[in-house]
Amino acid sequence: MDRFFTVEVISQTVNPQQTIYAAMHQDYAEGFVWAERDRFPAEDKSGEVVVKQLLAGNRGHYGPLEHPQITLNCGFFPHSTMQQMRTHRVGISFDVQCLAGDTEVTFLHASGGLRKYKISQLHDLWTNGETAIRNRKIRGRKGEAPGTYRRDCKTRLRKMNLRVLNEDTSLFETGHIQEVFDQGIQPVYRLILEDGRAVDCTENHRLLTHEGWQTMKEAMTLMIDGNGEVINHRQDCFLMTNGVVVGEGLYREKAWLQKHLQAGLTAKEIARLAECSVEAIKNGPIFISSP
Repeated sequence: MDRFFTVEVISQTVNPQQTIYAAMHQDYAEGFVWAERDRFPAEDKSGEVVVKQLLAGNRGHYGPLEHPQITLNCGFFPHSTMQQMRTHRVGISFDVQCLAGDTEVTFLHASGGLRKYKISQLHDLWTNGETAIRNRKIRGRKGEAPGTYRRDCKTRLRKMNLRVLNEDTSLFETGHIQEVFDQGIQPVYRLILEDGRAVDCTENHRLLTHEGWQTMKEAMTLMIDGNGEVINHRQDCFLMTNGVVVGEGLYREKAWLQKHLQAGLTAKEIARLAECSVEAIKNGPIFISSP
């Protein structure tokens, strides 16, 4: 549960009460209050003045309260929480990372085989349940009438092994679904990789690049106009991708790569031993972010 409600402060207004005081004071002062900033009351005293002159005075003008800002990094909260924030927000903006509905995610079966689902399929199953066909003489587990109906399958989906990256070891392992939700209609951009594969995502989706975790907009230095059309972007960006390894050579052997990675070799040193390019190493079965 600690991970489920992760909240961390990224940035905040250093002296919020002084900031409110300055905004309030400017509403009534004849001069330019910026020139008086060295003579502002202390933080606590500014708060007392704000309460007395603005809040307790019932003056009906609360614009100064909007000036302080705080940016929080919230993770793993339920879809219902996000929907409430979106519907009832006042003076709040927030960004969430998204992938397009037809993006495929990979699950690992107990047999060792892989199976891919589109996010739109997972959302449909998560929201509406799976299609169940019953013999006319048999009712469903929850008393559903004979015939075709949708039954809840969240428990089964939560138990499925999702292929995910362990950021500490840079190896692919398995995890489990916490929530599947629809972020609504947003501009989606397609990134075409060198090998022809594509990634469809919003500008806020986080990507693991050779420079660390970045939003797609940051990684691509994406410039868009008011209509969401791309004006300019960079192309010299290497991404960590979960896909099919192509080519031949030592860099395709996971055990060999792991051995040299644990020995502390850099990507360039491993590439030199494997007689291949650094890019081939980075696109192999183990992600190596060192230069």
